[in-house]
Amino acid sequence: MSFGEIVEPSTRALIIDDDVELSEAERTEVSWKGKPDPPDDVDLLVFVESNRLIQLAQLILLSNLKLAAKLLGEGVEIYNDGKQFLVTYSESKTLICGEIVEIFEKWIAKASKIYSVTSSSIVLYQNDEIFPKPETLVRCLTNNGKVPFDFCEKLEAPNLITGLGAGVLSYCVYKSIKCSLFVIYMDNSPLDSINSKYFVNLMSKMGFVLKNSLLTISTGSSNLYI
Repeated sequence: MSFGEIVEPSTRALIIDDDVELSEAERTEVSWKGKPDPPDDVDLLVFVESNRLIQLAQLILLSNLKLAAKLLGEGVEIYNDGKQFLVTYSESKTLICGEIVEIFEKWIAKASKIYSVTSSSIVLYQNDEIFPKPETLVRCLTNNGKVPFDFCEKLEAPNLITGLGAGVLSYCVYKSIKCSLFVIYMDNSPLDSINSKYFVNLMSKMGFVLKNSLLTISTGSSNLYI
């Protein structure tokens, strides 16, 4: 079964009779480099998706972590520092997000804390009470009762989230596992200390050790500093 999308038929035309036999969905064969199996004790499991956030993670975080495993050809990598694990996801050639969630079922079951972080364009954020829109803001969806960090608010309707983060949260809701999904809304300007601040804050609050040095992406196109 794939998770991350729920379709409710609006008419009986979409309801399949009980006596109709359906073939079982075939699992896509995947190949790993490294050790993809989770250890017995996972204190923290964080999923990070979108190219912009992965670019930031490469600058401020990933060099402090060890590459534990890589899903070949599917844009999925697992990094760790002791019992802290971070999964980056850029884009899969053959797998849908629900299938990737299924691959990480054992990881999710063993993790004490689970977070997902994704990004979206600030122009897609919907809230008539906020005008003009800021350069960046962060919102959260959680089944943990309240938002874990005080600099973030709950995501308001009618904003929708799709992708791996939404799939992880949907699966955790189904399994009654606590999880929080953060979406960072950013403008389309080059990454700098303003539009990257929430990602930096999130990674720090989650317990990761960040690079303590001046960071630049490219001369003349960014003023990222931490």
